[in-house]
Amino acid sequence: MDRESERRRNIRLPLGAGVECHVDVGGARYVGPVRDLSMAGLYMLAREKPGQTGACTAKIVFRGLYSDLEIEPLQGTVVRLEEDGFALAFSHFLEWFSLVPLYLKKVHEPL
Repeated sequence: MDRESERRRNIRLPLGAGVECHVDVGGARYVGPVRDLSMAGLYMLAREKPGQTGACTAKIVFRGLYSDLEIEPLQGTVVRLEEDGFALAFSHFLEWFSLVPLYLKKVHEPL
């Protein structure tokens, strides 16, 4: 995607293993790894996806060696469905986004 067609206004951080999302939408729960995360939303990888876009509640889990950090509840909307997963737009900015670079540093340079 080139800069002309890129619509995002927020910094997006690519994430690796260790960060997962649990999404409740339409009475079903979907769980998968988070591929990208920004203050405004995320993209999660998932084999099973909701049948359509719509309102959802989500939880992000950052896995550590000895403990986990869970951020919940996150209200949002499933805004895009793709072959390998789907995108969520948060109803409010993710106020804990500043912790993500610290988590990424910890993962790459363990204490």
